[in-house]
Amino acid sequence: MPENSSRPNPLLEQRFEQLTQGFLAFCQSDSLLPEELHNPPVFFNAPQVKKLMTFTDDHEEFMPALLETLAQIGQMSIYRGSLLGYLIGLFGEKGYSNPQTDAALVDFYHQVLQLNEQYVVAACRRLGVEPRQLAEDDALAQRLDILPPAEAAPNQPQLQQAWCAFSPLSFGLMSRLAASRPAREKMRGYNANGRLPSLCRLLSEWHDAVGYIPYMLDVAEDELALIIAPATGRGVEVRLQQIDSNNVFFTLLQFALYHKNLLNALGAGPFTYDPVIEKIALHQPVDEEEYPEQLSQQGCLGYYNWRAMGTAGIFGGRFDEMQAVWGEGCFAEIPRLNGRPVILVGKPQILRSWGQAFVSGTHSNLQPSVEILRELSPAEVQLCLAEIQSASRHQSN
Repeated sequence: MPENSSRPNPLLEQRFEQLTQGFLAFCQSDSLLPEELHNPPVFFNAPQVKKLMTFTDDHEEFMPALLETLAQIGQMSIYRGSLLGYLIGLFGEKGYSNPQTDAALVDFYHQVLQLNEQYVVAACRRLGVEPRQLAEDDALAQRLDILPPAEAAPNQPQLQQAWCAFSPLSFGLMSRLAASRPAREKMRGYNANGRLPSLCRLLSEWHDAVGYIPYMLDVAEDELALIIAPATGRGVEVRLQQIDSNNVFFTLLQFALYHKNLLNALGAGPFTYDPVIEKIALHQPVDEEEYPEQLSQQGCLGYYNWRAMGTAGIFGGRFDEMQAVWGEGCFAEIPRLNGRPVILVGKPQILRSWGQAFVSGTHSNLQPSVEILRELSPAEVQLCLAEIQSASRHQSN
């Protein structure tokens, strides 16, 4: 009987095990190589790392086992674990991921995030300033940026390591958060006190990618919403998935309404359909020669939360512009009515447009979509408008 060709080669398995043990011992050591702290290639070119990476490049059948190994990131030194976090994101981009490894990466990131906060406090102490002053004074932020880590946090190697490798770690986490809802949910668990976004914004002064982490927490995972046009008495129920900004929502909603021939029914202004922009917004492949030189989208509707209608209604009148749904915000910020998002639309009072970052979204690993589930009946629309006016009167009392 012929040998099963899918059976792992015992000699290769033995070699992988040897390389993995050396790799783990190296990564768990707090003793860094000369210049390693300030030069990441020193780590990636270390024999214990390079040999294992080369082996798995040549024998991709061992990549799942390597990802399992990287789930031990929490046992690594802070600096080397941070660089491995970057690798976890890079491997994910190539199609190799592991839920346990993603969860371990989120836990590790939160630990390093806290160490970076401690680093800022220590550095401010050395500079003789308060941390809150950093956000108010660019010169102070620059002084912290050029302060050598050994002076900012003397005799605190963990803080130094956390600071020096935070950008690559943030890139790795960003990639996995965009690709994995369980990872996003786990990260949201670390934001119970609501401090994480402000801390990420503070650290984004010095570290790439970290400022985008809060956007991943605001992603609308799977939301049902009502879109109501009071002036025409029409409305639709929509489902949003993996929407990271309101402008992405507006972009995809307009396309969805166009395909259902419902733009006029909701009182939209002029709309020009561009299939390339739609593919970009949906994160679908686009040929390089198709990609527009200037990518932007113009709103053909005005968007408002339900409070914009007021107690008297807007028939023949105008929406309260102070209650507009702004494209730079996120869907979670839209006020709910009876537990559901309700958005009022009509011909735009102010023409708005948005550029590439708000058309294509925060990260290509997200799979955004807006689906028109059904058109509301006239009775449903009138009932919703009556609920809005009732809620508005209740708030004004």
